[in-house]
Amino acid sequence: DDQVLVKSNGIPTYHFAVVVDDHLMQISHIIRSDEWISSTPKHVLLYRYFGWELPKIAHLTVLLDPTHPGKMSKRYGSVFARQFLDDGYLPDAMLNFLMLLGWNPGDDRELFTLKEFVKEFSIDRLHKKAAIFDRKKLDYFNGLYIRQKSDNELVKLLKPFIPQASDEILQKIIPLVKERMVTLKQAANQTKFLFEDLNYNGDLLTLKVDSDTAKNMLQKSIDIINQFDSLKDSDIENLKNKFQKTIEDNNWKVGDFFMVFRVAITGSGQTPPIVESLPLLGNTKTLKNLNLALSKLSP
Repeated sequence: DDQVLVKSNGIPTYHFAVVVDDHLMQISHIIRSDEWISSTPKHVLLYRYFGWELPKIAHLTVLLDPTHPGKMSKRYGSVFARQFLDDGYLPDAMLNFLMLLGWNPGDDRELFTLKEFVKEFSIDRLHKKAAIFDRKKLDYFNGLYIRQKSDNELVKLLKPFIPQASDEILQKIIPLVKERMVTLKQAANQTKFLFEDLNYNGDLLTLKVDSDTAKNMLQKSIDIINQFDSLKDSDIENLKNKFQKTIEDNNWKVGDFFMVFRVAITGSGQTPPIVESLPLLGNTKTLKNLNLALSKLSP
């Protein structure tokens, strides 16, 4: 059938305009989604009819959604780069992940700098099969790139996510979260107990033990904290020893005790190393949080 090149109102169609536009801009390579393969013969004919040199044309496979049939869509979650950056993914990690979704380096290497990609990229090693956007793989890459950063670099990166923390406090937070951090936003969520009043469901305190046992654990914890005038980094080993002795004396399971203690201190079961976090929280707020937990268990 005949291809319409100019509409009845005199406006050129996309297929006509894009060829003229690419030629006038002296485009040498056209690389786009494989959804445009069916339109490519039309564009090739236009180049020939105009007598213009044909650019190199390649097509990339689409990224498939891991949870729904078909390509990635904003209906099912993040698809824009800004959304991932706002979630705490590093640009270098995003680049590395996306490049390996559509291109094969020819060996088993996983980490590449931008300069290395530019140097080694070749169109002939582009994947011909659509790749699934694996969020867990992206998390893996992001964690690797985070751990490659110096503490000083991470202070600058974390500042927008934890604006209430001074650089000095961030320097103390980073060793607690760096090895476990997947995204910058995750670190902010796991340390918000240091800066905000707790608001959580008291049922979290009794996930592993009954209410009376949880109360006893909390009271023993209060007794231990009260033995310190101020919590310092140099007190951490002493604190651990006192907690361990209390656990043994009462025949409690270590995991049960620290689940109750962790929830009481942070309002969550997912946090940085809890005893190491106490000097940052301080005596006053530690005791406040423990007493709040006790009140949640009161009849």
